[in-house]
Amino acid sequence: MKVELNSDSPEELYLQIASSIRGTIASGDAQPGAVLPPAKALAQAIGVNRLTVLRAYHVLRDEGLVSLRRGLGATVTTDRVTSSARLRLIVEGALREAKRAGLDDEQLFDLMRSIRSEESKGGE
Repeated sequence: MKVELNSDSPEELYLQIASSIRGTIASGDAQPGAVLPPAKALAQAIGVNRLTVLRAYHVLRDEGLVSLRRGLGATVTTDRVTSSARLRLIVEGALREAKRAGLDDEQLFDLMRSIRSEESKGGE
């Protein structure tokens, strides 16, 4: 499993790992029943502490995307990403793009408010 980390990102490493795995599930590259790499192996492969990977797995468990069982590891439980997880993927992408464009948080929020206002006017 390919997990990319951005050392320049202010986002915690475990959240970056969870996001990457969430994307793998969303894309269909990890099907229901697929076993994720053991935390120790993944941690060694990406150069982080095993507990960092376990924390990411717990986030995914709490979202209902994986199940965790002692001795069996982490297993993908669903072929669909929940609407909140899908929205998180979209927002994460928007945040990355906003950063690349040089927008700060307030400018991004202003843009979102503007879009929402335009959409509500169009729906009348």
